[in-house]
Amino acid sequence: MAETTPSRGPHGKQGSPVSSRSGSPSRVSSKMKRHASAPQALETTLMKSPSGVGSVIGSPLSDAAASLASTGWLRLKQNDLSGSMFLSTEALKQDSTLSPAWRCRAQANLLSGNLEAAIRDLSGALKVDPGSSRDWQLRAAAKLGVGDMQGALADSSQSVALNSYKADAWSTRSLARIQLHDFKAAEADSTRAIDLDPRSAMYWGVRANARINMGDTLGALADGSQAVKLASGSSAVWNHRADMRLRSGDHLGAMRDATQAIRKNPRDLEGWCWRASAKISGGDFPGAVEDCSSAIKVDKACAWAWAIRGDARHRLGDWSGAIADFSESLCHDASQAWVWIARGRTRFQKGLYSEAAEDFAAALEGDPESEEAMHWLQKAQSQVLVKKAWTLPLIQLGGSMPVTLQALSKSSKGLERFDTKSSQSPSK
Repeated sequence: MAETTPSRGPHGKQGSPVSSRSGSPSRVSSKMKRHASAPQALETTLMKSPSGVGSVIGSPLSDAAASLASTGWLRLKQNDLSGSMFLSTEALKQDSTLSPAWRCRAQANLLSGNLEAAIRDLSGALKVDPGSSRDWQLRAAAKLGVGDMQGALADSSQSVALNSYKADAWSTRSLARIQLHDFKAAEADSTRAIDLDPRSAMYWGVRANARINMGDTLGALADGSQAVKLASGSSAVWNHRADMRLRSGDHLGAMRDATQAIRKNPRDLEGWCWRASAKISGGDFPGAVEDCSSAIKVDKACAWAWAIRGDARHRLGDWSGAIADFSESLCHDASQAWVWIARGRTRFQKGLYSEAAEDFAAALEGDPESEEAMHWLQKAQSQVLVKKAWTLPLIQLGGSMPVTLQALSKSSKGLERFDTKSSQSPSK
């Protein structure tokens, strides 16, 4: 398994840059991207495991349970995940205090993407051996994968306390802090990881994430470029730098990096989506539609691709197509507030004010602090009232305008007409 840098975002959620509150498709969770079942930090950790088959087999354990656990580790090394889980489960039935069996099953669950089960198994291992720095770090990485950032922070801190020379523990804590918006501390943690292992492209990528969120564009790009030097054969590092460049306003550079990612792996969803986002920033909306369609051919359940294509179609004036794409995106991932807002604004333009209001309300459920969603919800609700007024009985009270319309005219005074040229699109 190649070591890679974390991408944004799940999305977003797990090792990805923090999503913007304005909800841009170039800042979406890795859950939306659907490119991995666990953080790349977790995958790297598994490959760097200092304990494995050898350490288990070399132990003095000689009973049947230990033998089953040892065989389970061998199966794990052979990538027989189901066999490994079966053997470690049988070992635990005979001896529930056998920490190697807990670890074996935990790793098999991690590699299978069963993060909740892995967390339970690692908890079992830690109950037996609370002094294992590696188990704390693994559980932290798994908690990142399920969105438990506070838990990931606590576990990675415990790992660092037990062994301050574990670079992956520092990096995992940095990822958790990025998601918790503690960017300065995240930068410090990732710097510590780089000091311990400067050859890891992933650690440079994590620090780039922290720095871009701190506004240090030059530092982020320098770190992203170092990651590319260390792992130029990986599509992930090119995608990561494309993200950095796009967020710094360099859409041409982002497009070049995303193109490199696609060349490295034509089935890389992120490469297609990053290039589509860069094309939108450059005004090439038909090209963005084409790239998103390529991503959808690879994975029809890629919510990110549907959302970006919806954005491009909105900009092209294809409102019906945009609504259809936004709706498809929400079917696969309803957690993205910006997609609800984007569909709501498109419906607003079509005069579907009630439906638009429902979308803005849904966006607020996901992000209660979204000023954009609240602003548009109020506009949609005002238009719903105006529209209903024309169907109400009109009572003349001596004025030239019926009383109902007089009141509504005052309440909606200053209501702006939605203008596609002046409005801010969800991709910016």
